[in-house]
Amino acid sequence: MHVLVDKKARKILNIIITDSSTGDAKEFIPLLEPIENVKVAAADGANDSNKNFEYCDDRHILPLIPVHINAIGGSLHRKLHVEEQLGVIRRRVRNGNVIPPKEIHKKESGKRKSESCYHM
Repeated sequence: MHVLVDKKARKILNIIITDSSTGDAKEFIPLLEPIENVKVAAADGANDSNKNFEYCDDRHILPLIPVHINAIGGSLHRKLHVEEQLGVIRRRVRNGNVIPPKEIHKKESGKRKSESCYHM
C-alpha cells in the first residue's frame, strides 16, 4: 500500500495498492500526479531516484527524500540534492583527515530529518 497524506490537514489524499513486487519509487509519481498545489514531498529513501527528483523539480516541489549514502549524482535535478545532503559533508575534515561520508551521514541525517520535519 502506497499512501499520500497531507501532513497539515491529516488527511489521506491518495492510496495505491500494489503487489509486494512493486517498489516505492515507481509509485511516487502516480501518488502525486492527481494532487494539485503540492509544495513539499517527504518520502523515505526507497523513493530516491532520478525520475522522482526530476518530477519534483519540474513541478517546483521540494523533495525531502534522503539520498543513498553511496549516491554519486545522477541527473542534474538529483545531483543538486545529493550534493546538498552528502557532497558538502564529504569535504569536512577532522585533524587533517577527511571524515568518511558514512560517519557524517549517520550524525547529520538525524539533525537534517528533524529540521525538515521528515518523520512527521
